[in-house]
Amino acid sequence: MVTTKELYLLTLISMTTIYAVIFFLLWYHYKDKHGVNRLLLFVSMAFASWAVVGIYKYSEPDFASLVNAVSDRVLSAFSNLFLIASLPYFPNVFKQFKAKYAFFENPEKWVFSVLIFFILITTLFSSLERFFIDNSNVINTVIVFDSLLSSLAILLVSYALLKNVIKLWSSKPLYYFFVSLVTLFVISQIYLPAVLIFGEPLRPFYAYGLLSLLIGINTLGLLTLSFFGVYKMQSVKSLIAQRPESSMLAPLDEEVSFLGAEVGYREMEKVYFIELTFRSVNTQNVFTEEVTVSKLLKPFANWVVFVLARKVNSKLTHSDMAITKFRMVEFWNKYADTKLSQESVFHNDTGQFELKISDKNVSLVDPEFLHSRYLIRTTLTEFKACFSNDQVHQIKHYFPDFAPSLE
Repeated sequence: MVTTKELYLLTLISMTTIYAVIFFLLWYHYKDKHGVNRLLLFVSMAFASWAVVGIYKYSEPDFASLVNAVSDRVLSAFSNLFLIASLPYFPNVFKQFKAKYAFFENPEKWVFSVLIFFILITTLFSSLERFFIDNSNVINTVIVFDSLLSSLAILLVSYALLKNVIKLWSSKPLYYFFVSLVTLFVISQIYLPAVLIFGEPLRPFYAYGLLSLLIGINTLGLLTLSFFGVYKMQSVKSLIAQRPESSMLAPLDEEVSFLGAEVGYREMEKVYFIELTFRSVNTQNVFTEEVTVSKLLKPFANWVVFVLARKVNSKLTHSDMAITKFRMVEFWNKYADTKLSQESVFHNDTGQFELKISDKNVSLVDPEFLHSRYLIRTTLTEFKACFSNDQVHQIKHYFPDFAPSLE
């Protein structure tokens, strides 16, 4: 006969394993595309951690009580580690925090920082439990801290998920319903540890706490699936919007003229992009083509500066201009079907260069974010002497975020 505890653990193991496998397979399919997909790996690992905790408790290993206590603490920390590590990969959230703290802005640095933090915390509390095993105050402090950390991780991830999926939810009751489920999840993270501290007074409602935990974990899984569906849907809509039916790509060997450039960053996909507009010389068809990268590179930073300079009619030059132009064109040609030459992109005015397009046909997307990138700021500083005072005032008008780097 299956007991209530065994039924709870089997349900927990089954549910978390299913979600862990789903998110891992989604990540595996899209892993090399965009940063948003990478958070699926962390969420998958968080669910896998919950599954491991369930298996550990269900198997009831015959360890000493101290080893059991330390193992519980370490296993509990893993799910929090993976959830918090996923935060920088969410679009449309934590913008002020990203702008203020460089280590959060860079996902790799954030993941490393979170890993170090959890290693220190886990080591500290495991040591405390080792040397103060008979001190209830110390043990309870460890339990409370772990509970608060779990609640914080769940709140932050749930906020990031709801912030993104709410855009497609016109129903406020549906939104508040999910908010109430998340609240239930957080309450379970507080109530269940409280049972360990206060014991009998809270134990009559212990089964409801376990049920709340199961509902909360399932809610997190459903929200993550909804978020990924919304993200993919918006990505497809974005691509369709960029490719009007009247636009046709020119054959690779057909001569084209360079008409316009849009350079920027798309928060939803977490990619840097360059979109160029061309006209086919033979057919006169106007079409656009785009290249995207998830990592900021020097050639992209140069494209940003050249677009900025073209907007205010500033010609650029410095000692390494030949290499700069070569790498900008090479960067585009590496990813695009329509190939460019330096002669088709740049106008040379006695050693001073500008994009060979109208200032009305250039634009920057998300200039505030672009200027927050250190590489772009330093690249702009290299050309600082090329901008006159009047052009700096124009930049203040068009792109005020860039003005401080030129003053």
